Amino acid sequence: MAPRRGAAWGRKRSQDREVLSGIVYRLKTGCRWRDIPKVGGYAAGGTCHYRHDRWVREGLWDRLWQQILGKLWAAGKLDSSQGSLDGSQVQVKRGATAELGGTRVKAAP
Repeated sequence: MAPRRGAAWGRKRSQDREVLSGIVYRLKTGCRWRDIPKVGGYAAGGTCHYRHDRWVREGLWDRLWQQILGKLWAAGKLDSSQGSLDGSQVQVKRGATAELGGTRVKAAP
């Protein structure tokens, strides 16, 4: 007898909530994916890594970030005067130059 369409042959699919909890745990602690605890409501590290990468490729994190910012802006809780910009947000190509406060600065080699 042939299996039903969509029938699982391997392990049961991890719940998105468990995967998200594992991803947040890793981001908070800085641990390796494989070091996410197997207890405490977290999915396996490999599963968290796979889904995180897939969600990045699908643009899920960007859409989520835009929704959060939109809701904060609409509620008047976003103060753009308190923002900051650093190198983790703006990429400077190697050997590029930029104007900063009237001083010409060359990127470090």
